[in-house]
Parts: sequence; C-alpha cells; structure tokens
Amino acid sequence: MTAKFYVSAALLWLTLTAQAQTPVTSPAAWQPDKSRHSIYAGIMGGGVFLSLHYELRLQPDQLGWGARIGIGYAPGYEETKHIRGDSGVWITSNQHYPSKLTIPFNVNYLLGKAGSPHRLELGLGLTYMDGDAKLFDQVTTRHTWLVMGTVGYRRFYFHNRLMWKIAFTPVISLDADYPLPYAEGGIGLRF
Repeated sequence: MTAKFYVSAALLWLTLTAQAQTPVTSPAAWQPDKSRHSIYAGIMGGGVFLSLHYELRLQPDQLGWGARIGIGYAPGYEETKHIRGDSGVWITSNQHYPSKLTIPFNVNYLLGKAGSPHRLELGLGLTYMDGDAKLFDQVTTRHTWLVMGTVGYRRFYFHNRLMWKIAFTPVISLDADYPLPYAEGGIGLRF
C-alpha cells in the first residue's frame, strides 16, 4: 500500500506541474517573455565603487526607456601628505576618509533589434553620496551630488534572462566644472 501511495503522489505531482508545450519550428518562432524587471550588481559607474541596482523597463522587449535606482558603497581610505613648513621642517599630515553610502538613479534608453541579444545603452543619472567626493572634485562637503552620463553595451543570454554590461560613464560633480572619465561594469538577472 505504501508503494501505491508514492506512485500515485508522484503521478499527481507530475500532472499538476506539467505544462503544455508548442513545437518550435524555427528560432524565429521563439517569443521572449514579457518581464520588465532586472536586478544587477555593478562595479564603478553610478554606485562609485560597488553597487546593487533595480531596473524597470517600460517596454517588455528590453528596448526603449527605462529607469534604475540602486544602493552603492565607496570604500574609505587614508591619505598621508608631507608638507614643508615655513621653517623648513617637514610636516606629516594624515587624513582619514570614511566609507560612503551612494544612491544612484538613472534614466536610460536601450537601442537594438527586438530579436537580438545586443543593446546600446544611452543614459543620464544622478548619484547622491553621503560624504565628500574627493575623487571627483576639490571642494570638501558633507554630501555630494554627481551627474553621470552613460554610453554602454549590454549583452543578454538565456532568452534575455542573464545580462552583462560595460559602459563609459563620465562624471561631473556639482562642485566641479569639468567631467572626469569613468567606467562601469555589471552582471544581472531579469525577472
């Protein structure tokens, strides 16, 4: 009686989890799913060093307009300066810069063909940094706003579920007058 129970339970489970399948006659017959949400981990770029982003596409084919928001981390560091004083004596100055929280926001547009896994990304965004952005400007402030452009390439795999990206992301601090070259890389999943 136990074997009949297990066989019946297994058949019931297979019946409930079975899905109807339509035969695929060619690769062009494959229809991508309509999910618009992505999450990806990034290095550099809008998160400054390490970041985690949530992205929402407005169209289900991963083309057109989209927006993302994230949370990032910029590590702290120590800086030692040796300065020659007025009396000719060398003075050593140690400066500690703590780790910083960053919150990037970006609006972007993806170009490409609907059936292709290749995308060109163009975007513009703002990043809030809780602390001084000494890397991007020379003004000392408690909070920093960075403006970042994006020109990048995205490559999708596994029916547009897995994505990696590289991008050129020039940065302009609101306390500086000139852009600095910067880059971004990332890998993520669509759900």
